[in-house]
Order: sequence, then structure tokens, then C-alpha cells
Amino acid sequence: MNLKEGMPLENQGLYIPANIRPRFEFFDGYGVPELAATVIAALVSGFIAFIIRAFSDGMILPVLCVLVTVAVSVTAQVKDASNQSVIDQIKYVLRFLKGQKVYPYYYYNDYQYKLRKGRPYVRI
Repeated sequence: MNLKEGMPLENQGLYIPANIRPRFEFFDGYGVPELAATVIAALVSGFIAFIIRAFSDGMILPVLCVLVTVAVSVTAQVKDASNQSVIDQIKYVLRFLKGQKVYPYYYYNDYQYKLRKGRPYVRI
């Protein structure tokens, strides 16, 4: 493919191969922003696990708290081939549920009424 002299690259219509991700990903659909959200979730659940550990004798519940939180966070944030995650799907459903569902429609028969001079529509 030849590049035209003096024309900016944006206007030349360069070929970009399919299935090439524009950002770094650890595995398909899970990149640095998702990792940051998972780390934040792990820190919050670690704090909660610390509080649980302070008031209980066992270690199983706090450890399970952290492990389940991280697993759910990763699973919910991984994007599929259509670039949507479980969290995105939940956002779409909630936005749909908040939207208008009833569209009032008033039928008006043009052939049954006509406009008289200066007066509203009257029945013929």
C-alpha cells in the first residue's frame, strides 16, 4: 500500500487488521483499567476481611471474602468479543428500566372534524 506524499495519515485510510486490540491486555478483555478496579475491590474486601477477623476466631471467612471478591470482580469486568462486560450489560438493563415505557397516543380522525372560521373543530 502506497502512502501519499504530503497527506496526513488520518486522511489516508490506513488498513488496520482485525482482532488487534488498541491497548495492552493481560488476557482477552482484561487490561490495565480492569486490573486497577480489581485491586481497589481487593483492598476494600481486605479491609472488610480485617474487620471480620478482628471479631471472629476463624480465618476461613476473611480469606473467602477476599478470594470471592477478586474472582467476582475479574469475572464481571472481562469484556467479550463485542467489547461488553457483565457490568456494562447491567448498566444497560438499569438504564432501560429507568426509561419511559408508556408512549401515549391520541387518535384524531381528520375526516370526522373540520375547522370552521374562528371556531374550534366541530363535528360534521
